[in-house]
Amino acid sequence: MNEADYTESIIDFTKATDLYPQYPEAYNSRGVAKKVSGDNTGAFEDFSKAIVLDSTFLQAYINRIEIEGALHDYHGLYEDYQKALRLYSKSKHTLNATSSLNNTPVVIDTIDFIIISKKYLKEIIAIGNKKYNENNFKEAVEYYSMAIGLNPEYSESYFFRANGRFLLKDCHVETSLFL
Repeated sequence: MNEADYTESIIDFTKATDLYPQYPEAYNSRGVAKKVSGDNTGAFEDFSKAIVLDSTFLQAYINRIEIEGALHDYHGLYEDYQKALRLYSKSKHTLNATSSLNNTPVVIDTIDFIIISKKYLKEIIAIGNKKYNENNFKEAVEYYSMAIGLNPEYSESYFFRANGRFLLKDCHVETSLFL
């Protein structure tokens, strides 16, 4: 598809939302078209609208997580990841939901969560490390905790968080002793 194709898709999705404003799939799909055309802010707004209309719309959460990552909104990404993970867990590893318009089955696979956690884990740890090096241990611990929430099997997150927590208690210890 070229850029004109996305523009035409956006126009059609907009017409669908004009005719049926309670149609979360149309907002989500328009958000995807905006995302691939480079309008991350518009995509974020559409994914958010889809979630407002259907708070169990897992794919809209996953799409919004991608935008939050692109916009470096790691707090929002983490919150949405946790919500999406809870929705996913409740659905017993597949979302047996249906589209509100035509009852089409919707299935989300485990791979979506693996991709999200791996894609942003290193970036979040890097921000935690930056905060740590700035002696901002409280925020460092917060970022390391987010990393643990994304991937509880990644041992470095626990190691870094433990160091940050220790230094929060005794800020007179030389930080180079730990790293």
